[in-house]
Amino acid sequence: MLDGVKCFWRHRFKYNTSGLLPQLAAPIPKIVWTFWENLPLPPDLLPAGNHSEALPPSRQQSAQLPPAIDLCIASWRALNPNWEVRVVSPGTMYTWISKDDLPRTFHQLMIQHQSDAIRLALLEKHGGVWLDASTILLKPLDEILGPDPIARLFFTSGVSTPHHLIATAALPRVRSDNRLQQAKFHIENWFLASPEHDPFILRTLECVRSLYEQHAEEKFRQTGVFSPEELQEFMSLGLDRRFGHPAGYLSSSACMAKVLDEDASLYSWWLSNNAQRQEYHNKLPSTSAENLSTWLFNKTDPDFDKKYLSHIPKGVWKFIGSKRKIVFGHRSPMELFCEQSTFHLILTSLGMQRPDLCNTIDAPNIG
Repeated sequence: MLDGVKCFWRHRFKYNTSGLLPQLAAPIPKIVWTFWENLPLPPDLLPAGNHSEALPPSRQQSAQLPPAIDLCIASWRALNPNWEVRVVSPGTMYTWISKDDLPRTFHQLMIQHQSDAIRLALLEKHGGVWLDASTILLKPLDEILGPDPIARLFFTSGVSTPHHLIATAALPRVRSDNRLQQAKFHIENWFLASPEHDPFILRTLECVRSLYEQHAEEKFRQTGVFSPEELQEFMSLGLDRRFGHPAGYLSSSACMAKVLDEDASLYSWWLSNNAQRQEYHNKLPSTSAENLSTWLFNKTDPDFDKKYLSHIPKGVWKFIGSKRKIVFGHRSPMELFCEQSTFHLILTSLGMQRPDLCNTIDAPNIG
């Protein structure tokens, strides 16, 4: 045996929960969820108590979304007329979930961690599809999710760290034949499709609640929530740090990996055909955000679909972190919808023309 290397030749699971498959394969409600922090509602529109009836979309969006975000959400509605789109804000979230669904420390968390808890609580209680607000759909959700109602779609990051680079004094290198080294265990949380009361989402929510209630937003290893082996594997999966974000930014992804690692039944389900694992980041065409912005808004390229869009996995176009701000800048709705450009061609192909907007001089925000 190599010095400093622990061998796990056999994966020892903590649980083997039987009877999970029917719950994991339940139908996904036709609801799209997203969250935007800066959508304050007037006091008379705040929900009185915790009830299940949704506020009308016109009331949900009484405050303006940034034009690029509004456009993303407009793509969901344009392509999915038979789906309900719910834009959740701090003023409306208790319409659908209760305080007991969230970590006790919820109001002390950073906004990205609040969003983690909100998305899991909404999906566990109601089911549906979660989309981060900075996501453009290029295809209908029914097509994206696929024809098999049993098969669940997940995006994996494809980002991992070479194993020989991750040894530390605190966490010696782990050599394992059947654990989580493959990048397919690094699950993205910006797209999640789930039936209500799904055991995988429920256990992930429980893990996230435990993590955040210990005020552990930055360093996983200080919590005791994850085993030493899991912590080592998180480094291999790129869950310790990615895109300049500290580990806590990826808390829900770490919890999803932990849930799969601990239950033999969930682990087997994840590796079966009932879980569609679509690698995302490594499949995107290689271009900088600056070049993409120029391509979209300073050119008119009718072949952009063949050169770029056709390579976007499943037709789900996610703008990550600061890339959205670089690509879209501070463009107004008029600039996004009306100026002749490659992006205008894309919107036209999606049926998202705005003659009401483009025929005016002063462009109001889209609704």
